[in-house]
Amino acid sequence: MISCGDLHLRLDIPIGRIDNYLEAQESKFRFILRAAKKSPPLLVPGDFLDKARPPIELLYWIMSILEEEDMVGKVLLVPGQHDLLWHSLKNLQRSAVSLLDKAGYIKLLTDQTKPLIVNNGEYVIWPCPYGMKPVEPTTTIEGTQVLVWHNMVINKGEELWPGQNTLISGKILRKYKKYSIICTGDNHNYFLEKNGQRILLNSGSMMRMKTDQQKHKPAIFKIEGPIVETIPIPIQENVLSDDHITEQKECNERIKLFLSKLKEVRGYDLISFKSNLKEFFNGNVIEQGVEQKVWEFYPTEE
Repeated sequence: MISCGDLHLRLDIPIGRIDNYLEAQESKFRFILRAAKKSPPLLVPGDFLDKARPPIELLYWIMSILEEEDMVGKVLLVPGQHDLLWHSLKNLQRSAVSLLDKAGYIKLLTDQTKPLIVNNGEYVIWPCPYGMKPVEPTTTIEGTQVLVWHNMVINKGEELWPGQNTLISGKILRKYKKYSIICTGDNHNYFLEKNGQRILLNSGSMMRMKTDQQKHKPAIFKIEGPIVETIPIPIQENVLSDDHITEQKECNERIKLFLSKLKEVRGYDLISFKSNLKEFFNGNVIEQGVEQKVWEFYPTEE
């Protein structure tokens, strides 16, 4: 059995990526599916999609690849907030993952009281979608008990920002003792933690989508009974750039300068704000990009 992380399949390009993102995404998606084909099924702990209602082209692409890789119906998804319209499980049937489920391409797991038994009874999969809290197994079923949960979980001492208040992996293992394996999603960083023979697995995101993921090494987990193997996902170096951050800061500074000059202006007509803006631009040296940005929100007449 293979457990992965947040796939966030999409057609739009993250602003920080400077490579062929769609090509890289397909390569990694196929890598995961091929690993799962050798050791099915594939567990996805949420955020299979980046948007709850993606373009039709993306769904066609996903279905085609699942067919080509002989993985139709072998992907088990516990939905995350990105899979759900307005981040609500109540809108599951209005979200694209429900269409993929209805067509048989993936299998949605949402009912916490109805586990899925896989691999001839070797594993009992208990789902916990986004917005829900885990419950202890409600029935006695032989097999390795696996919790698949989409919720922000971090390793102790690895807060994503100072003062972050969220669940700690060690505490989760101590609290939910009836689960031998806990697979979590939402945190885009890779880590695992053990408590005796029990283990919590967080693969992180399949793709590096933000510049703060420069050091992220995507991986998946191969689960064979009590043995868990980490399998790195092949990546290319130097595919992220922070140039857009610098450009945005420079743009913000120019706009702040413009606003400060605007506050110093006296003697303009109090009736027409638009005519005041025109007069201000005519009488001051303002960068063209700033003026264009102003008129995007307050267009002039033709």
